[in-house]
Amino acid sequence: MTKSKKTRNQSLGNVVSCNDEMHQIFDLAIQASQSNIPIIITGESGTGKSILAREIHLMSNVRGEFVSENCAAFSETLLESELFGYNKGAFTGANIQKNGLLLAANNGTLFLDEVGDMPMTMQTKLLCALEKKAVRKIGSCVWENTNFRLICATNKSLRCLVQTKLFREDLLYRLQGIELHLLPLRKRKEDIPLLIENFLQTIPIAKQKNIHAIDHEAQNLLINYHWPGNIRQLHHEISRIVALKKAGNCITCGDLSPQITGKNHRQYRTLKQAVVEFENRYIQQTLKMVEGNKSKAAGLLGISRRCLYYKIGVSS
Repeated sequence: MTKSKKTRNQSLGNVVSCNDEMHQIFDLAIQASQSNIPIIITGESGTGKSILAREIHLMSNVRGEFVSENCAAFSETLLESELFGYNKGAFTGANIQKNGLLLAANNGTLFLDEVGDMPMTMQTKLLCALEKKAVRKIGSCVWENTNFRLICATNKSLRCLVQTKLFREDLLYRLQGIELHLLPLRKRKEDIPLLIENFLQTIPIAKQKNIHAIDHEAQNLLINYHWPGNIRQLHHEISRIVALKKAGNCITCGDLSPQITGKNHRQYRTLKQAVVEFENRYIQQTLKMVEGNKSKAAGLLGISRRCLYYKIGVSS
C-alpha cells in the first residue's frame, strides 16, 4: 500500500504538478497575473485550462468578479445576448433589460473558454468591444464602458483556424498577449500520483469514507494509461472508484475501469489497422474543423482533393 510522494511538487492554488515544464508555466502565470495583458491558455480538453484561469484571477489585483462563458455551448444568437446583453423589447422574449457578461466582468476577469468555436460575426463584435473598451447591448444605440482582464482558452490551434479563414487574425493578435500551454497528462505522468493524492484529499465522499490510499500495482496501471481525457478523466475515474468503494479500504486494481486494466477484451489491431484508423479519425477531425469544406481539408492534409475523396470513400 502506497501514498503518493510529494517530490519536487509545486502548486498554483488548485493546480498541482511536479513537472519542470509545468513549473515554468506556473512562474509565467504568476507574472502574468500582475498585469492586464490578455492571456490565452492552450491545451487539450481536460488539462485544467479553466482552473488555471481562475487561479490567475485570484492572484491578480482586480477587484471585480471572475465571469466565465463557454463559447461552444451556445448558438450565435444566444452567445451574443449572453456576452453583450440586451434592452427590453430588443427581441421576442426580451421582457427585461439584461447586462451581458462583458459588463458583468467590469473591474474583474472575463474568461472565454473554447474561444476557437466562436462564430466569425461574434469575433468581429468582440474585437470591436475590446478596442473600444465598451459594449452596446442588443437593441441599444448607447455604448457602455467596461474594463476587464481577458483570459481565453482553446483546445484548437487558432493559427490554423486563421489560415482556414475560421478565426480573425486581428483578434488573435489581441488575445495572445501571453500564451500558457498546458501539457496533456500523458506527457506529465510523474504528476499522476500527486493528482491522485490531491483528489483523495479533496473529493468529499473520499474524505467521508476515509479512502486515502492506493496500492502500488493499481497506481502503476494508472500511471501507464494514456489518459485521452487528461486530468478530467482521471478525476472522474477516482470519483467513480470512491463512490463504489467501501469505507476505509485501499484502492486496488480490481477497482479500476476495464480500459485501464486492459481487461475489456478489445481485439488487438495490427499496425496497418491502427494507421488506417488514425488516418480516418484525423481526416474527420480536419473536415469538422473546416466545416466540411473538402478543398480546405485537402490543403491542410497536404493531399489532392481526389485523394481525399478516395480516402473518405474507402473509410465509409
